[in-house]
Amino acid sequence: MHLRRKFNYRRRKGPLPFRHVLLISFLIFVTLTVQGMWIVDRAIRPTLLEIANLETQKIATSAVNYALKTTIDEIDTNKIIAIEKDENGKIISLGFDAEIYKQVEVSAVANAQYYLKKMEEGKLHEIGLSKEELDLLDETVATDIIYHIPLGMATGSSLLANLGPKIPVKFRAIGDVDIDLNEKIQHVGINNTWIRVSLDLQVDAEVIIPFATHTEKVVTTIPVGMVFVPGEVPNFFANGSNNLSSGKFVNENR
Repeated sequence: MHLRRKFNYRRRKGPLPFRHVLLISFLIFVTLTVQGMWIVDRAIRPTLLEIANLETQKIATSAVNYALKTTIDEIDTNKIIAIEKDENGKIISLGFDAEIYKQVEVSAVANAQYYLKKMEEGKLHEIGLSKEELDLLDETVATDIIYHIPLGMATGSSLLANLGPKIPVKFRAIGDVDIDLNEKIQHVGINNTWIRVSLDLQVDAEVIIPFATHTEKVVTTIPVGMVFVPGEVPNFFANGSNNLSSGKFVNENR
């Protein structure tokens, strides 16, 4: 008759082996990292993109305005409007001077591309920003970063706005710069006209943050100048009425 031997298995007491602790710690780290990235992607990214778009628009608009002002300073804009008169000195036609118009267009595109390139490189001190604006932007050593967004700003809390790591914002102009010279005609008084000339610019740009890229249009308008065109004063005018008796008489000798 054989007797069964009884073995008592006792549970091991004491700390876990180091390799088990390392494995568990790694799994926890991976889980928290994935969860954190998901939170950033779902909740924080839209807010960060919105802030990045607003700040980039401000900087890009300042750069483009500076480029257009440089163009206006380089060219005699008083000659943009070509005025043709007859032998009696009466104005018979108005229009853009083709040569000056072309010079404005070429110069504006070249200047805009130059200053937008400086902005891409992070050389904000070269695009006409004031000292106060540069101080607010907190320039960084990295030459391709134009702005930093504290992560706390994504919470919407004023107490946390300046806390957390800073998210870098980059800018890149894409496509061609569209330039258009426009005029606005305003009639004043009797047969008098103001012609206001403005320079419109539009360019597509990419706003880049570590989590996403967004395409935004940079649009700006800057006045070039104005021309006052006096007209002849008629003996009668009817204020839009066909009844001559309702018109007003203007004495040319007065």
